[in-house]
Amino acid sequence: SFLRERGFEVISCPEVYTILASNGLSAGFYSTDGMDIVIQNTVLDVQISLEDSLENVLKARGKPAVLLCDRGPMDGKAYLATEKWLKILESRGVTEVDLRDN
Repeated sequence: SFLRERGFEVISCPEVYTILASNGLSAGFYSTDGMDIVIQNTVLDVQISLEDSLENVLKARGKPAVLLCDRGPMDGKAYLATEKWLKILESRGVTEVDLRDN
């Protein structure tokens, strides 16, 4: 309400993993070999898409705006071994700086 009272449009971007987990993605999925990378790639895909889509909505309004993100594209790094995280980045042709700053 602080930002809205000052004329900003505000949208919150939820945490993607929670959305997936509350719709059937369970810890049991990780028992399949290689699923940690598949799941983190999926989370990253949805997170980026959701953030970009909500940003487009705010831009279309043409007013000062703030997009509040519960989590972000870098979250996967905390849940994977370094080599697996780097494999995801390499497969996407991005760096951590790209994810963090874009």
